[in-house]
Amino acid sequence: MTELADFLDAEYGLQRGEAAWRESATEAGEKLVADLGMDSVELRGKLVADRGMRLLAVKQWLRIARKKSSSSAEDSSKQVLPGTAMHNGFRAIGILATLFGLLLGFGTGRAALSSAIGEPVNLWLSLGMLVLLQAGFLLSAVVLMLAAKARGRQWMGAFTNLMKWLHRWSWAKRVSSSEMLQALPRTQKVERWIWLGLTQRFAVFFNIGALLMFVGMLLFTELQFGWATTPDSIGVPQMNGLVQTLAAPWGWAFPASWVPNENVIAATQWNSLNGAFFSPNADGRVWWPFVMMNLLIWGLIPRIVLMQWAQNGKRKQLARLDWNHRRLQDLFEVMLPPAAKPSAEDACKAGEESPLAADAMKLAAATQSTEGVALVAWGDWDSTLELQAGGRDLKTDAALVAKLADRKLKLNTVQVVVEAGEAPDKRFTSFIVQLRSAVGRTALIQVCPIELAAAATTTPEKPSSEAATPSLTALHPPNDRNLSIWRRTLANLRDDHLHVSATPPTFSGDASRE
Repeated sequence: MTELADFLDAEYGLQRGEAAWRESATEAGEKLVADLGMDSVELRGKLVADRGMRLLAVKQWLRIARKKSSSSAEDSSKQVLPGTAMHNGFRAIGILATLFGLLLGFGTGRAALSSAIGEPVNLWLSLGMLVLLQAGFLLSAVVLMLAAKARGRQWMGAFTNLMKWLHRWSWAKRVSSSEMLQALPRTQKVERWIWLGLTQRFAVFFNIGALLMFVGMLLFTELQFGWATTPDSIGVPQMNGLVQTLAAPWGWAFPASWVPNENVIAATQWNSLNGAFFSPNADGRVWWPFVMMNLLIWGLIPRIVLMQWAQNGKRKQLARLDWNHRRLQDLFEVMLPPAAKPSAEDACKAGEESPLAADAMKLAAATQSTEGVALVAWGDWDSTLELQAGGRDLKTDAALVAKLADRKLKLNTVQVVVEAGEAPDKRFTSFIVQLRSAVGRTALIQVCPIELAAAATTTPEKPSSEAATPSLTALHPPNDRNLSIWRRTLANLRDDHLHVSATPPTFSGDASRE
């Protein structure tokens, strides 16, 4: 659950954008490079496709940012981040569920196994409170779940929405950022499993408390069980049917004496008028294995299974938190900045190599061979990349989108290389929209604007006019003006997993304009 807290705390920090958080990102990047023994270029390449590396980077940033935020606060005890507050709240609820479940289990077990002096324990009461009630809850939950799924609705939706509102209102209202509140729906599936796990934790400890009380009363008292009913329609045959039904899942694997037969059931019927069993030779102690096994099989074990199921569901949903949306990509650029930021004039000078050109070459081999990453060149220029769109043939755009839609590729990142000087037009934005529908809602689409400068080297044998051809060795990152244009235009698409990168694309080979 700490991953959920990290996700929400990261969202909160990124939305606030305070200088302390930015300074923490720079410090975290330097420490991460030092700890992993990688240079920043290699680490940026791993952040493209490796979710675990992205999570590690965010955790390192949060560790430093939390310390600085706490030390800079006037009263550090009041400085609680929203994700941390939610984590602490869930932990407190879990402790209360454990304690309350145990206490209620003790009390219920004591009430269900108590009897007046000289009378046996009421079998109907003990089975009803400890077994039949829980079996009824389980069956009703299954029916409600199947009915909700048949209608295409979320099961437990109303319950979880109410509980999430009760848990969030105290701190969510203090976070005025609308983007922060928009991040919460991404975690609602995680929270639904957390709430299910908490309810099952309560039920598990309820049954543990009841079992402990049962064992204690077995050791220190003589538990005699008997049954009686007022209606004449409920007699030995009906009681025998209930016994056989409850024992069906487990009776075959245990001694036959643990499942009372019809003769035992008839003998242990209690006659309240005479104050004795119907049979003078009846022994009500024969019922205790049956009651205890049903408490285990219908009470404790299903709850343990459901609690583990909730844990597995929570882990799966946490694994689907992608850690690759736009604001986190901006964070990674702050943590691992480019080697230099050239001016627009420098970017256009012929023959001058960008400090980031070497970075792009180093990233090439790792990224192109990384599973789950696709590199696409956009525009009417030769890039040596296998995937290219935006040329003269409009059909290539649709063909490329169809190719990337192949689920066998399992893409988590698509990098689209564009020329920084060419502002995005309607054809490009339409391509991005189609690409989004093809690769899924959470895959990162990273637009990489580049400045293609001509490597104009003049020799006596080669005039300058003939030597001016763009190549990757003259690759430059986008200048501030072009980067701002691309980011401002694509922000209109309101795609949280669409990022315009300030660093060069991760592809190799020469790039030349037609």
